[in-house]
Amino acid sequence: MKEKIWALMVYLSENQWVQMLKNELNFDDDFWDYILKKSSECGINTILLEVGDGVKFETHPEISMPDAWSHERVRKEVKKCRELGIALIPKLNFSSAHSFWMKEWRNMTSSKPYYDFCRDIIQEIYEMFEKPEYIHIGYDEEVPLCCFKPEIEYQIMRKGKLLMDDFKFLIDEVNKTGAKPWAWYDPLWDHAEDYFKYMNLDEDVVLSPWYYMGLKKEHFQPLSKYNSDGTENELYKQGFRFAEHNPAISNATGYWFSDEVLKVMKHGFKYIPTPSVYCNDNNTDDMVEYFKNGAPDEQIFGYLTAPWVSTVWENKETIDKSVELLAAARKKYYGE
Repeated sequence: MKEKIWALMVYLSENQWVQMLKNELNFDDDFWDYILKKSSECGINTILLEVGDGVKFETHPEISMPDAWSHERVRKEVKKCRELGIALIPKLNFSSAHSFWMKEWRNMTSSKPYYDFCRDIIQEIYEMFEKPEYIHIGYDEEVPLCCFKPEIEYQIMRKGKLLMDDFKFLIDEVNKTGAKPWAWYDPLWDHAEDYFKYMNLDEDVVLSPWYYMGLKKEHFQPLSKYNSDGTENELYKQGFRFAEHNPAISNATGYWFSDEVLKVMKHGFKYIPTPSVYCNDNNTDDMVEYFKNGAPDEQIFGYLTAPWVSTVWENKETIDKSVELLAAARKKYYGE
């Protein structure tokens, strides 16, 4: 059986969120080199690099940041990673909640010019990254909570057949390059009815179900009685005592996750589950154990840890913890 993916997600560009938009990279080259060395030592064999507008696109130079990586720099980093036994996989994001890196093209979502733009970007990123095995297309959180934030001036949210047709288009374009499409689990998670109605269940895409809190009851996170502004927590007043009991997030965390994410695997879905230290240090071990014991092994292609922090030295502790916990869980449950 093919070796599983043991991956770390790293930011090059952070411009998928409107509140984090920058005109230059927030990226420390020396820390990047440290991450690669640390990852290799911990058995990480894949770096998922959040690219966005952080590389110089020759097809669309208008979207790239001034200090974006050139094609030559990207190829240099691909080679450096390969020498350490690491595959460098590009990650884009075509969700309308996270498409601010597209600049003006975001405003043309679902149009013919938008399709041409996406095709150009996918083809170019494939060549730039020396024909990677995967291209991650994002596609998470296309829901009102994320798409209709007050700070977003041009608010877009697709649904139904349109959302799924665009998703199929992106999957097809990645497949045409020779890479495998990789996406967040959200199209199936948040739009399950539409997914089963409009998507082919044998669609060749690997999905990443993500979950960042404790899966075991002993790892549930207590709710604070008071909010940060000193007001009483409304959920606490209603009798909720753990974050996993929060009805506002129950469709995006514990209840839905543990009830459904394994059941739908009977349709043949392939997963790269995604834990994180973002909310709970027990999450990584919980997640690897959950899928190792509950999922068909041939449908688990690997695991991805997502620290969700900038690639700067002040985040060294978070990065170290992320790869160390994933390495420990790998050894514990897979004996590697």
